[in-house]
Amino acid sequence: MSENGFERIQGLIIFSPDKIFKILNQKYKEFFDKSMNGLQDGMKPIILALVERLRMTTHLLTRIGLELESTKNKINSYTLKQQD
Repeated sequence: MSENGFERIQGLIIFSPDKIFKILNQKYKEFFDKSMNGLQDGMKPIILALVERLRMTTHLLTRIGLELESTKNKINSYTLKQQD
């Protein structure tokens, strides 16, 4: 990939996953900011608190998922060793 996050392959522009994430993240942020500007002032703290709680929950679920995957790999590895 080039430094600007994309390359051409047979005339097609191929973006790196990081570039795609940055584009989507920017579009999401613009949409969120625009939506927040349309809310009543009393609703903004509630929505921001919900978003922060969702962010924390997502982070915790990701950690749980990674730990589960690691545990499954250890169990599978142990099972394969026992079969030998």
